[in-house]
Amino acid sequence: MTMLNNQRKTSTALLRGSAFRVIQTCIGIGIGFWMLPFLIANLGSQDYALWVLVGSIVSSYYLMDLGLNHAVTRYVSRYIHTQEYDRANQIINTAIVIYSILGLILFSLTLLGAIYWAPDLIDNPDDLRTAQAIILIAGLSISLEFPSKAFPGIIHAFMGFDTLALVRIVASILNAIAIYIFISDGYGIVSLAVISLVSNIFTTCFYVYFCFRLLPSLKLTFSDVSKSDLKEIFHFSKWTFITDMTNLIKQKMDLWMIAAFVSSGAVTTYYVAIRLTEYATQFANQALGFTVPIFTKYYAQNKLDKLEDSLIFFLKLNYIVLALFISGFILLGDSLLALWIKEQINHSLAYECLIVLAVGRLLIFMTTPFISVLMTIKKHKYASYLSIVDTVTAILLAFYLIPKYGVIGAAISFSLVVGALRIIYLPFIVMKLLGFNYLRLIARAFIYSLYVVLISLGFYEYAFEVKSWTDLLGLSMIIFVLIIAGSLLIFSSNERAEICNWIREKIKK
Repeated sequence: MTMLNNQRKTSTALLRGSAFRVIQTCIGIGIGFWMLPFLIANLGSQDYALWVLVGSIVSSYYLMDLGLNHAVTRYVSRYIHTQEYDRANQIINTAIVIYSILGLILFSLTLLGAIYWAPDLIDNPDDLRTAQAIILIAGLSISLEFPSKAFPGIIHAFMGFDTLALVRIVASILNAIAIYIFISDGYGIVSLAVISLVSNIFTTCFYVYFCFRLLPSLKLTFSDVSKSDLKEIFHFSKWTFITDMTNLIKQKMDLWMIAAFVSSGAVTTYYVAIRLTEYATQFANQALGFTVPIFTKYYAQNKLDKLEDSLIFFLKLNYIVLALFISGFILLGDSLLALWIKEQINHSLAYECLIVLAVGRLLIFMTTPFISVLMTIKKHKYASYLSIVDTVTAILLAFYLIPKYGVIGAAISFSLVVGALRIIYLPFIVMKLLGFNYLRLIARAFIYSLYVVLISLGFYEYAFEVKSWTDLLGLSMIIFVLIIAGSLLIFSSNERAEICNWIREKIKK
């Protein structure tokens, strides 16, 4: 009975955290939609372009993480689950030292970049001081945040996603209000960097405070810094760093190659499709991106049967998300583009890109539980091998497909091919390492796919009649409800019973 209650508490915490993370994502996207035209109107296109340029440079600073975040999260979460709190303390203290050094290095690089590299990147001399100020403030913000990256394993172990998401929601809203006030009063883009710095300091302080509340035994002391842990963390993280680097190449290279081989106008059309697919994967990852602590818990307890059941269950959830977004984009993507972007881009071309990108990127999302399993069993080097292979394959294909097929060639090379390689290789390697069986998933997924296809065919003609946001929202809700209702087909009788019991309990409460 106690074990059952613990499982229900864990499920409730995960679902609550998932709900808050989805709400956080929705609010973030909503603020972004509203803020973009406001900033362009008040700052002017030139200053806003400068803000975007500098932001794209500064965002690459997170590569200084070197993949350590995944390693620290895994080990801390594992030792907390096994109640080895002294070992968790050693990992956290060792990680704080590492991240503090990396933070100092990062800020030193920021100073060098602002003084020596910024003049080569900024064409207009009048914008140089502004750009340097933004680089310094943004670099300081990220550098101060780095030591707190030693704590995420605590959040994962205690399932504290809901509180963290709630704080970030409040911070996002206050941030947006502050930006509105200062920019409306005539302050420039430097104020955006200052607001971001202040917001980041407060959220980071709360984050650290919350971690100490979750783990009262946590102590910060140099005596817990361990050389052996340092070696182990770097050994684990080197493969994650390779994966992060190759992912960065795949995320940026398609845009660069389109600009080089097609035109800058084609980049805009392609980027609109990318934004929609990114919104979809953002929702999906925020809702379901917490497999690592669950898998780590069962692996630490040597419950491989539970690990297999959890993997299959999350794959089912991911497949439902995949079916939902792909069917939605196929049916309503063209209407959405017409209402959102109006006549500013080639809708038919953007729609074609959207479908190819959505299929590829959601296939990649579908395989994320396999990546989590490989990280859990310390075999994530296989994911790094795959990432190197699919990156090289995508680039080589792009040199042939982009000049010949334009933006569709880019979508095929960097999205569809990568997704196909991952959906073939990752299930195979996990099955080979752990002996997991996917037949029960494949059979039920096939039946559910037939149901989704029938639903899509039934509403195909109605999709052409969408002329307003009201029409789009109404039809979207109907399709969403029907596809979610049919998702019971993919679950076993025991899983359906657990889901129904959970719903009944929530209704009673």
